Amino acid sequence: MCAVSNLKDVTAPDDIPRMDIAAMQKKMAAMKALPFIKDGMVLGLGTGSTADIFLELLADYIQEKNYKISAISSSDRTRQKALSLNIPLLPMGQTTETDLCIDGTDEFNDSFYLIKGGGGALLCEKIIARSAKKMIVITDERKYSKEFGQFPLPIEIVDFETGIILANIKNIHAKFASCDQFTPNIRRTKDGKIFRTDMGHMIVDVPFSGIQNVHALSDALLNIPGVVEHGLFLNEARIILTDQRELRRT
Repeated sequence: MCAVSNLKDVTAPDDIPRMDIAAMQKKMAAMKALPFIKDGMVLGLGTGSTADIFLELLADYIQEKNYKISAISSSDRTRQKALSLNIPLLPMGQTTETDLCIDGTDEFNDSFYLIKGGGGALLCEKIIARSAKKMIVITDERKYSKEFGQFPLPIEIVDFETGIILANIKNIHAKFASCDQFTPNIRRTKDGKIFRTDMGHMIVDVPFSGIQNVHALSDALLNIPGVVEHGLFLNEARIILTDQRELRRT
């Protein structure tokens, strides 16, 4: 059977809700990213619950330091939150390079491989990450996986003949997954409607437990007509900050 999550159990004291512990761990990681920010930088902002926490810290930090920074966002969600916190955003389409990208992840391993896209912004997140001189990932130890591929891989696809696209993904799955079961899940909203990215695409979440040749898998998926992007981030992360440690890519 393919595992669909790598979230490790965290034993919480009786008086502290489990979600509060997760939020504290994310905040600890996000705080570690603040000293990397310098006056005058152009920042790339990620999407997700950890990114939301970082934005709140960032707003206070740049005000305290009197820093003049500017930023680009990876989603409408992040854009709206940044604006509400008075974080200066650059006009869309006018940025060619960012100094620093700070984002979360759904899974990471010792090789600095990431699986992202749980928040539905993987395409824009990858565009921004690739534009950055350095990408810093803020996360918590629950997202660490020794056997990479425990979190379902988000694959962004167009809404045209999805049966053909899924059949091609299934063929790739048979070559690269460590199990035979192909269980794609077209992502939906809470009210049952098909989830749409900001770009209007669909996302299919596919378990690929125990991925071995990640680069070959990446190339194979991108070679499928109708696949826009996938959530494998293999070369982007330079620093990973968790609530417990700091990892630097040599």
